[in-house]
Amino acid sequence: MSTKGFQPRDLLSRVTLFEGISAEDLGPMIPMLRPKKCVRGQPVVEVGTLGQTLYLIAEGRVKVALSDNQGREVILSILDEGDFFGELSLLDQNPRSASVIALRSTLLYALEREDFMRVVEDNPRILLNVMQKLCERLRKADAVISDLVLLDVYGRVARYLLDLSKEQGQETEEGFVIPKLPSQQEIASMLGTSRETINRVLSELEKRGILERDGRALRILSHASLDLEIESKL
Repeated sequence: MSTKGFQPRDLLSRVTLFEGISAEDLGPMIPMLRPKKCVRGQPVVEVGTLGQTLYLIAEGRVKVALSDNQGREVILSILDEGDFFGELSLLDQNPRSASVIALRSTLLYALEREDFMRVVEDNPRILLNVMQKLCERLRKADAVISDLVLLDVYGRVARYLLDLSKEQGQETEEGFVIPKLPSQQEIASMLGTSRETINRVLSELEKRGILERDGRALRILSHASLDLEIESKL
């Protein structure tokens, strides 16, 4: 795996956790970061295990997931380059609340709790950023729970696509393009349904002219129609 363009100094400037912190103030953190390479399917952390490490994603993609005794999986979120995870156990020192698994070859940089706390002492703004990101993730989790209770699968898919277009969408004359949609199985695991159902819903929305698919890329042609799918179910 090539690490060109994803050296620690570049990475720190892209991670939202360190917004508002100058490159000069982040400099002392660079020697503290330890690279960790993962292959597709490799667990990075496992639910219930103790851990005091914050991970920054330099390259690749991971899923945050839980599984039951029957092996059924629920994906809580998918994280990409510039994201981070492990901050909860870093702060409360309790066991991991979910497992994190590499979805493809992934390069991470690890920061241990002792080093993190030294950095925070000199830059308390970082701790405020952590609290803000925890609140954002909690609000997002609340929204997911609400959608599972209140919306049918069409409404859940519509909400998911709208949220994804805000996070990753590229605006064009024809609509917002999501360059690389997660797999149908990954979407199903996030929305509490089956891969076959996701395929049926996407195909129906495509027939109705609400979206277009080109391989893994997806173009949303009508945000208003997706909004209507949600509003009609509330």
